[in-house]
Amino acid sequence: MSDPGPIVIRANDPDVPEWTDADHGGIRYRAVVGGDGDGAEAGLYQVVTVIEPGTRQSPHSHDVDEAVCILEGRAQLHAAGRTIDLSEGDAVVLRSGLVHAWLAPAGPVRFLSSFAGSGPPRHQLAEAP
Repeated sequence: MSDPGPIVIRANDPDVPEWTDADHGGIRYRAVVGGDGDGAEAGLYQVVTVIEPGTRQSPHSHDVDEAVCILEGRAQLHAAGRTIDLSEGDAVVLRSGLVHAWLAPAGPVRFLSSFAGSGPPRHQLAEAP
């Protein structure tokens, strides 16, 4: 039986997976929960994304719903033929299969994405939303 206490993931933990977008150097990801089994039993996977100013993420969709909360900065979400401006504290839910892309229009933006499941969702590249 696993320890029933809280699972703590420190911001400076070198074992937490980090990577950059292969197509856009201005995007960094850090899997904070579920990236290495540290929350997998909770059925949750969370990633902090940082997008540098002027960088646009490739249009994509996921095989599960995604809940996003803007932690810092301003972001533009492009989805379903709309552009939605979001700022610090705003949240949005993206349904499974919805093609979307993020843009940091002015300064860097940092947001937390939460996905149901114990590992990274399937990431499907798509045509522009």
